[in-house]
Amino acid sequence: MRFVSTAAGAAAVILGGWIAVMRFIPEIGGVKRDDLNKWLAIDTAEVATLAGLSVTAAWRPSYSHVWALAGTALVVGDAALDVSIAKPGPDRDRAIGMAALIEVPSALALGSWTLHRVIKRRRAARAA
Repeated sequence: MRFVSTAAGAAAVILGGWIAVMRFIPEIGGVKRDDLNKWLAIDTAEVATLAGLSVTAAWRPSYSHVWALAGTALVVGDAALDVSIAKPGPDRDRAIGMAALIEVPSALALGSWTLHRVIKRRRAARAA
């Protein structure tokens, strides 16, 4: 649990810093000005969910699966949004690469961890 808590907290801090940079200098990330608010909304929700997962995984592990499932859905949604709003060309290629190499694998890892925890808890409840 400590690893998940630390990883989620670190991801929230890093993503929060990236949001701050993108809010004031959106040209760095290749986000069109028209789509900036959509991008900021989903990434802010993602930061809040990762922070919630970090806190619950450390202090209330029995509730962490709810935050983890929400985080999984938001990361997949963020990957789809990033690809769909990226400018054609190198920006879209970078968005596809980020989705394929970072966002989707991390969502799969988080989702499978959550599924493993839920199955483990249900088996323990049946045995008791």
